Amino acid sequence: MSKEVAWVGWEGSLHDWEIFSKIHEFIPTDSCDDIINLRDGRDFLEEDKVYYMVVLCYIFCSVTPSSDLRKTRLMVNGGKWCISHLSTIENWRRRLLLTQAKMIIAWGGSNEVGYSYVGELPGYVLTVNPIFSQWNSC
Repeated sequence: MSKEVAWVGWEGSLHDWEIFSKIHEFIPTDSCDDIINLRDGRDFLEEDKVYYMVVLCYIFCSVTPSSDLRKTRLMVNGGKWCISHLSTIENWRRRLLLTQAKMIIAWGGSNEVGYSYVGELPGYVLTVNPIFSQWNSC
């Protein structure tokens, strides 16, 4: 498996770069990035690509995003702004397991960091800290 990192929902915003500054130590120096967002016509939940690592950048956003963010988000699931029209907890779990990633990091609001949106993933050990959630494969 190549050391490809999926950046799901990455917009290149100042906030996204803040995410990167907090987690860069976990990203292999010899990795290559795959940016996945609706602005570029890609929906992570519709794909089946395998990754070394997956970084989820606000996959659910319970507040109204900025006008720039609205260009790449959809309002689904009772008013949450999501990065896929297929956003359900079950679809996220299924897709994340299909990635076969060695590590999955979720950045976002308290429910994302507290893992209640995605929950536990079979075959992964979950670590939650105040900044992000991290699943490592067993």
